[in-house]
Amino acid sequence: MKTFCVECGDGALDLYLDGSGNLAIATGEQAAMQVCANFVRAARGEMMYKSRKGMPFFQTVFGANANLTQFEAAFRRRIKEVPFANARVREFEASVKDNTISYNAVIETDYGEVRLNV
Repeated sequence: MKTFCVECGDGALDLYLDGSGNLAIATGEQAAMQVCANFVRAARGEMMYKSRKGMPFFQTVFGANANLTQFEAAFRRRIKEVPFANARVREFEASVKDNTISYNAVIETDYGEVRLNV
């Protein structure tokens, strides 16, 4: 598996160049981690051609009554949509502090175990 490398800066994902001046490419576990992270970053309704896909942030954690159980269930469903056959969540922990959600997850993929710390 290959994908473009991205780095998160100022809330946006940016492509970047490698040492040779080419677009940086991720492979294997790094690519799997980036794909998993991107799948759960997408908010439901933001993708023009797949508006029913994505994370239901506004229905689960953005609002007066954050429901982390519903968020975790949505996270697990979303990871099942990742295109590697073995993508599954082994561990998940989330918290809300100062109106910001943070989560840690361990995901088993065909390319190895990846960790998301957001």
